[in-house]
Amino acid sequence: GEALRLRLGWDGSRLADRVAGDCRWEQPAGSLRLSAGVLHAPRQDSYRALVGEIVRGALRGAASDTLGEVRLDGGDADAGLHLAVHAGAVTGAGFDATFTAGATASADRPLLRAGGWIVRGGARVDATHHARDLSGLHDGDPLAPGLFSPPLFLDASPRLGLLRDGGAAGRLSLEGGPALQLTAGPGGGVRVGGDAALSATRRLGDRFRASLEGRLELVPAAYLRAGLSVALAALF
Repeated sequence: GEALRLRLGWDGSRLADRVAGDCRWEQPAGSLRLSAGVLHAPRQDSYRALVGEIVRGALRGAASDTLGEVRLDGGDADAGLHLAVHAGAVTGAGFDATFTAGATASADRPLLRAGGWIVRGGARVDATHHARDLSGLHDGDPLAPGLFSPPLFLDASPRLGLLRDGGAAGRLSLEGGPALQLTAGPGGGVRVGGDAALSATRRLGDRFRASLEGRLELVPAAYLRAGLSVALAALF
């Protein structure tokens, strides 16, 4: 049914803007689910972008996206279609707020079912715009916050995923694919990158749920990024 979800987090490793979170309203309509929300999330493009650095006596970076987002998810057990648009600003220390917007479209369907496992295939296209280049890579600005922020970034990727859903007991999924990436602006071009993501949850008794999240992403124009998080949640 209709739901309102709120999530808050605190990152003590950042030198500024340590709070993150999102608030989202969700409304099902038959086989479709519409959701709208606001999120505030740290940028992870570089160490300076994520944590912040003192440069010439002043803090630079520690950047975050503050975005409004609308999503539409549809489909059933046999196929899925997902659309999302977002717009807002990236803010941080040592630079003016900068407009950013983007859209994502993806589709997937099962290719194989065997022994509780499901192999899914599909495709995804992402487009992102930034009003200013905040990377410092092309103008040599030593005070730049180190954000990957070309005027246009397009990413088109075939997707392959492996899923095992144990219901309330837990869930395991692995998804990834290569990507053809178009970067506009100085130093831009067409390159081949890609990403892979791992997600696992496990119920521990009646009161606890453990989760593991991992991600590897390659954008040759900017970075190779890897992340891993482990969490334990108490259920009430």
